[in-house]
Amino acid sequence: MGEGSVIHGKSPGSRAARLPWKFAGSSGAIAEWLVHCADPLGSNLRPPQAQLSNRQVRTLLAKADAHKVLPSVLRHYPFAAGDAPLDRIRQDADSRRLERAALSTMLKHHAGLILEAARDLPVELVKGPAFAGLYPPGLRPYGDIDVLTAPSALPQLGDTLADLGFVRLRDTRHDALEYAWVRRDNRLLMVEVHTNLVHLPRMREAFSLTYQDLAGNFQRPGALLAVAVVHGGMHYFAWLRHVVDICQAARAIETSEDETLFEELAGRSGTRMIAIVGLHLAYRLFGERRCLDIAQSLGAPRDYRFARTLLEGAVLTASSNGRLIYNGWRRIVFRELMRNGTLAAGVGVRAPVPKMSSTFSVDTSSPMPPLDTSALAAPHYKVVGTKGGPPVSCMCLTYGRPHVLEEAIGSFLLQDYEGEKELIVLNDLPDQELAFDHPEVKIINVKKRFRGMGEKRNACAALCSHDLLFVWDDDDICLPWRLSFCAQKLGEGRRFFKPARSFFLSKGEISGPEPNVFHASACWQRSLYDEVGGYPHTQGAGEDIAIEAKFVEALKGVPLSDVLPVEANFYIYRWIGTNSYHLSAFGDPSDYRMVADYVSQQQVSGDIATGRVLLKPHWKIDYGAAVAAHIEHSSLTSEIEKAPTGTPREKRR
Repeated sequence: MGEGSVIHGKSPGSRAARLPWKFAGSSGAIAEWLVHCADPLGSNLRPPQAQLSNRQVRTLLAKADAHKVLPSVLRHYPFAAGDAPLDRIRQDADSRRLERAALSTMLKHHAGLILEAARDLPVELVKGPAFAGLYPPGLRPYGDIDVLTAPSALPQLGDTLADLGFVRLRDTRHDALEYAWVRRDNRLLMVEVHTNLVHLPRMREAFSLTYQDLAGNFQRPGALLAVAVVHGGMHYFAWLRHVVDICQAARAIETSEDETLFEELAGRSGTRMIAIVGLHLAYRLFGERRCLDIAQSLGAPRDYRFARTLLEGAVLTASSNGRLIYNGWRRIVFRELMRNGTLAAGVGVRAPVPKMSSTFSVDTSSPMPPLDTSALAAPHYKVVGTKGGPPVSCMCLTYGRPHVLEEAIGSFLLQDYEGEKELIVLNDLPDQELAFDHPEVKIINVKKRFRGMGEKRNACAALCSHDLLFVWDDDDICLPWRLSFCAQKLGEGRRFFKPARSFFLSKGEISGPEPNVFHASACWQRSLYDEVGGYPHTQGAGEDIAIEAKFVEALKGVPLSDVLPVEANFYIYRWIGTNSYHLSAFGDPSDYRMVADYVSQQQVSGDIATGRVLLKPHWKIDYGAAVAAHIEHSSLTSEIEKAPTGTPREKRR
């Protein structure tokens, strides 16, 4: 193709029909509408069939705001006329849109003043202010002014900003090569000065995009697409708008010259693989054929299909507050591939991955912050024939270990299940009252200890509101897709399900998946539970094996468990390292009284609190990241391996 010629056969802006398969996280009606309405040009694809209730519309608009695509969604969603409550919902969202539009207008004014005052310096606008020109008017607001400059110009640019009434924030990280300034009289007006659009020092070992790379080409579509790829990739495509920016920039590339410029910048910045992922995402979400054309022109690296799989549309629409990337194992692995340089490798070349042992060491020295319980991920799995899935109840027994219970509740709150769910926590430590206020978590404190585990489990089942029952042990970890995955299994006509293998976490190391009893990973239909008469009441412990034997008999030999793909396993059995008890470690698994004696001693020593205990659900570490890294760096097969000698038997409460 001649330089500057129009690309024939690749008409810009032409969009394909929606792909026949569905995204896992776009399978919910809200997520489907979010993606459908996020396209600034208005989707020419068939709209979702499901109609949203007013409550769902409110959630849709909240998600759109979090993903920074609210203006497009407000413009393209088909609001019903004559519905006063719905109109109030729309007006509330529109008032937020207007606030952001007003801020963008003020920022645009000050950006013009900055460029005029710095006209003799190597300074250009990037990201939000530049991307806005790719959109129809009003559909791409931004919250600050991003400026890219040469390092040598920093002192003069600083003087210019000071003269214009800006002051530099003192907490700016120098190693991020990013410097924040705000107006003295209005701190909402912020300028971010960059010398490299890749901020993390570790990332800059593999990726880089500087003023010098873009000099002379800042306003060209090829350069805008390169910046969009770097911006989205360095944020791990945390917002749907990151993908929309890529889509809009790709639509603007109409000549071979611009496409060649983008290819050169993708190679120079080390982001060729990230570009392929982002462009393919845009194609899959919005049906924009131009994105696929450009992605294919970049080549087909060995890791292309794997990297693309890590960022399905499902993950992008996962949460309601924009913090999607840290919730799913796919995004965690994508982040690690970026950090270790795999995604910076050239076409057809894979960067070396550090060798690791078959176990993954977990660092607990830096605890995670308390969970944002509003940030629930969307499902990786959809229950066939339902809207979000049937209601489920999770049964959690606890006795004298609130510090591990908090992580079990954290696991529940992070579940991506869209259907109705509840967690019943049954505590029978007489002088400890547990408390946590959440509409989906019900804590029952009783003042007399149950006579055995079977009796306690039956009592918990009786307290459950719903007919799909999940065992939810208080000292183990469930990854966010457990409920979605298992509800789908039960929706396929099964009455009982559990995985044949699960991960172990012991002494700070993750291993497996390995086979074991793992009753705490099980779920079943209440009708099956009623049919077998529940757990045996007379046993102190061992109730798990007993009821599963009854299930096998009732199901006439149908296997209770399935071998899952490694990445689908959702249960982490914690052994040594919880700073708590395991009844099986006492030497007599049937002696239910030993736990009471142990807890009593811990209360006397002050290690276990008495009285009212306010629970603060959290994860001490990111278990999803730990498992993802273990999967990525271990040699795992799909076969069941014989459990090693000394594998701990199921623990008791």
